[in-house]
Amino acid sequence: MTEWNGSQGMSRRSMTLGLGMAASALARPGYGAAQSYPTRPIRLVVSFPPGGSTDIYARILATKLSERLGQNVVVDNRPGGGGAIAAAAVIRAEPDGHTIMYTTSSLAILPNLTPTPGFDVCKDLVPVVLIYEAPQLVVAARELASVSIAELIAAAKAAPGKINVAHAGNGSTSHLVAAKFIATAGIDAVLVPYSGTAGALTALLRNEAAVAFDAINTGGVFTREGKLRPMAVTTTHRASAMPEVPTIAESGLPGFEAVFWNGVFAPAGTSVEIVRQLNAACQEALRQPDVIARIRELGTAPAGGPPEVLARRFEADFEGWGRVIREMKLRSD
Repeated sequence: MTEWNGSQGMSRRSMTLGLGMAASALARPGYGAAQSYPTRPIRLVVSFPPGGSTDIYARILATKLSERLGQNVVVDNRPGGGGAIAAAAVIRAEPDGHTIMYTTSSLAILPNLTPTPGFDVCKDLVPVVLIYEAPQLVVAARELASVSIAELIAAAKAAPGKINVAHAGNGSTSHLVAAKFIATAGIDAVLVPYSGTAGALTALLRNEAAVAFDAINTGGVFTREGKLRPMAVTTTHRASAMPEVPTIAESGLPGFEAVFWNGVFAPAGTSVEIVRQLNAACQEALRQPDVIARIRELGTAPAGGPPEVLARRFEADFEGWGRVIREMKLRSD
């Protein structure tokens, strides 16, 4: 497999090979049978802190997996490094299905933004299931005078370097989407990292920042409560959960798009049987009426599908965000 060296991308064939074959070709001896799985509690390592959208979804899934697998599924929050800390904890675990990772689009950003994290997520993790895909939401502090994306851009151009844009931490999806927005709009704004989505949104409530890019589920909660103001979504079509909110594309930046997702991964070497069992349990959980209702309440819809669906989503983002990072010369520090 091609190694990332900071100056070239990883080929589509190499990415597909690393994600698609890891569960079988990299399987370690001793983990080929899943008949007795699981034999003890499962640790679900979450790449963001408690209280944010990623944590909310992870805990919904953990409850349902506990019921279906007959073992407690314990959420273990390991925030930091754009998902690197959580990824390292999972990669170093035994590939027996008892330690798995719940993460976001940030995982596809990580190897592009941090060339030498000490491991390669493209070959050291295998996909299990895609949980959901959704737009990000641009939210603004209530005191911000600008009420639209066009007005925000005009205000930023009138006062270069004066508008703070909060995001969930260096290397996070919200970091990249915010940076892409600033570059596309041609404005001079200050990107300010916080610890997770909860920290970024709190910054708006405290008027430490003017706007933030956040998952539509958590950002939407604050807007429905009247604490923050919705400005736009990052997909090219309006979100069904917030049809009154325009897209960035229709607000002055045609073609602008960014998709946010959550997914479950396991350490490379996890047997195909265990990956399939986990995938089936996750998909069954996502089909439950109460889960569907809760996820829709949060502004998204369940995805599911076989591991290959997540592999393709990861690959597309790895390549797409890699181009953005190289063109904008972004760094994780």
